[in-house]
Amino acid sequence: GPAPEKITEAIFAKSKTIASYKMSDFGDVSIEQIGEFKVDEFKVQVIDAVTDYADLMQSMFDFAAIRGLLAGGFTVKFDAMHAVTGPYAKEILVNRLGATASSLINCEVSETFGGGHPDPNLTYAHELVEILYGDDINGKPAPDFGAASDGDGDRNMILGKHFFVTPSDSLAVIAANASLIPAYKQGLAGVARSMPTSGAVDRVAAKLNIPCFETPTGWKFFGNLMDAGKVTLCGEESFGTGSNHVPEKHSTFIPKDKQSTKPFHKTPMLDQLESGPWPSFVTGLKRLAHNNNMMVDLLGQLEHSYKTRLGYWKGGTVSVFGYGGGIIPRFSEVASMFPESKEFHTLRVQPAPGNHYTTKMLRQLSKSWDKYGSGLIAFHGQTGNIMFIGTTSVNTQHFFDEINAYGWDLGGAGPCVRTGMSCVGSARCEMSNANEQKIHRMLVNNFMDDMHRPALPYKFKFKVSGCPNDCMNSIQRADMAVIGTWRDDMKVDQKEVKAFVAKKGRKYVIDNVISRCPTNALSLNDDDSLTVDNRNCVRCMHCLNVMTKALSPGDDKGVTILMGGKRTLKIGDTMGTVVVPFMKVETEEDYESLKELAQNTIDFWAENGLEHERCGEMIERIGLVNFLEGIGLEVDPNMISYPRTSSYVRMDEWDQEAEKWNQRKAAKAG
Repeated sequence: GPAPEKITEAIFAKSKTIASYKMSDFGDVSIEQIGEFKVDEFKVQVIDAVTDYADLMQSMFDFAAIRGLLAGGFTVKFDAMHAVTGPYAKEILVNRLGATASSLINCEVSETFGGGHPDPNLTYAHELVEILYGDDINGKPAPDFGAASDGDGDRNMILGKHFFVTPSDSLAVIAANASLIPAYKQGLAGVARSMPTSGAVDRVAAKLNIPCFETPTGWKFFGNLMDAGKVTLCGEESFGTGSNHVPEKHSTFIPKDKQSTKPFHKTPMLDQLESGPWPSFVTGLKRLAHNNNMMVDLLGQLEHSYKTRLGYWKGGTVSVFGYGGGIIPRFSEVASMFPESKEFHTLRVQPAPGNHYTTKMLRQLSKSWDKYGSGLIAFHGQTGNIMFIGTTSVNTQHFFDEINAYGWDLGGAGPCVRTGMSCVGSARCEMSNANEQKIHRMLVNNFMDDMHRPALPYKFKFKVSGCPNDCMNSIQRADMAVIGTWRDDMKVDQKEVKAFVAKKGRKYVIDNVISRCPTNALSLNDDDSLTVDNRNCVRCMHCLNVMTKALSPGDDKGVTILMGGKRTLKIGDTMGTVVVPFMKVETEEDYESLKELAQNTIDFWAENGLEHERCGEMIERIGLVNFLEGIGLEVDPNMISYPRTSSYVRMDEWDQEAEKWNQRKAAKAG
């Protein structure tokens, strides 16, 4: 849990006595061995969080009585949902309380939560629900007690044999029986519940003659009551229950010493936004305002906009020497009221491909921006840039000169080629089918002049995703989308398939994998092996995402190219249209072909696009056939829209096109 205020105050007081500090760039510290280690001049302490927490629980609860209950035949089933509480459950329930190992399910920690959703409710913890509601599991009756916890262990679901305990009743039951728990035998200071939670605990509190507080939804309010010593137990409607031994609340540090010289404006409407359950952007802006007069007036103008329900920013022209883009100018229309934020320009800076940064890079950038800007940075904009938000016209040049000297460049803004994005892909993802970073960097480098000197009808975006999961959302947001795929058979490890079926059960696999294939290309055989109709597989990726060990992309990898994705502009949202169903990207010739296709597309669009018209809108206006002819691509049968639902296709010159298709296939075959 978070440190209480008395701890943070002591840390803050200590920080004011620091005269200097040193930095060390040492490597990773092994966490395999518990103890204290010296690294450079630092002492690093590695702790066993599981043991520490189990010791705390043992000091709070009567472990001897619980061991006796389990030894007497009381049965339990705990579902960790492949999240963080798995190791804790093994240590507490099995090692210390004597429950059998079979009492635990899904306790192996998984970064993907085993392909599931770690939300402990009747929908997502259905495996546990089926066990507790089953009349007979492996020849044995249903357990007496069941529980599941969420991804970070702060919410839980409680079940009994054939019944479900609502979150409201759970809190009330704990409060009513708290005196039986050693940690609470002296009684409760009070209880609290969120407004949507039922009033069951109110009746318990009245019976115990203790205070009961009703709060808005959000642990921040519970945390405040606990810090004030007013409550011991709390709970809310989404299965969260807590006590004052480990309070949870969300907060953002704001320094007490103010370095900015301008007085703060009154911001009652913005203050209200900080009262919600999650950290507010307002708190972050206030923190920056302690050191920056520009942010003081920005908060004032924002409050003014909330009151009047009007925006007060206008555009203009701001640039650095040699560039025509990369900066989004913003001039205030109420500069007389808020002079420090009269100019609040944003600079777009190109990220590293795949967003790979070192802490040294981030420190350099942050230090430069603190010197010349507001301190407000966003990682990343939809185009992919690092967004440095808030500086003056003069300081745009100073900031650019400084970061350019140590290797960074401006991205695109305006009617130009935009920066582009690529996923982490082959750097760490097993679903990758291409070298995403190389494709990304090649395209950006080739069109650098079009990025820095806007001369196009409107913006043009590249996005590169390594597989059809399309984490970059390229199919919907990119004028040219490059998506990794494969054209041979999906790889199937039948041993892992059978292990998955044995663990999850045939019903789970059929309900969550087989029946969810959009083209019915999967079938589960009687021997628990899997058959894939690869001809009808459309690479939706669902089965690979769920059965990560059993299924993987094929070996004949490449990319699919789509054109024309965009958000609403002159026409509504459009998805990208496939123009190259499959293309190998391995040799330098392959990369040159991809670059040539991009160049032809931008050249044709620059000549034929209307002002403020995206490439996809031009395709809609002139027709796909004319577009393909303009960029030098032959018609391909895979370009037909909705091939599985369209019963009619035009047959104009069908024979001629079919012959061209056969000739191209023969040429590729050699």
